[in-house]
Amino acid sequence: MRMVVKPVYYCEYCGKRYLSEYWGDLHEKHCTLNPNRDCRMCDYFGTANNIVDILNNIYDETQDSKLYPTAQKILEITDGCPQCTLTIMRLLKTQKRFEYLLDPDGSHDIWFEWDYKKACDEFWREYNNEMAKHDYYYYY
Repeated sequence: MRMVVKPVYYCEYCGKRYLSEYWGDLHEKHCTLNPNRDCRMCDYFGTANNIVDILNNIYDETQDSKLYPTAQKILEITDGCPQCTLTIMRLLKTQKRFEYLLDPDGSHDIWFEWDYKKACDEFWREYNNEMAKHDYYYYY
């Protein structure tokens, strides 16, 4: 039996492990638990969401309330970027700034109404339509 000792690299934010420093650094740069992350989806539309500022605004707006903002509200704040929305939702849960996950009438968890996969599909469909109009403008 052969045993090899190798360095293992862990993401500072989510704990994901890598045997390659390069891939670990690349992951950390875009990790959805990194508040200073580079969003690749925002890069496509040329927008940039500052997650730290958005979180501070959410904390200021909901200072008296212990309820999370709805996923749709977060999606509006992030200009429709599913990655930034997911980042904010994950950070709000991990920082435990709010006590309740229920909607105002207490009937259900407000985040289950939002589907990340559907949001990404819609985002890419919109992006591809914009690119088709841009690249093939004479077809429209």
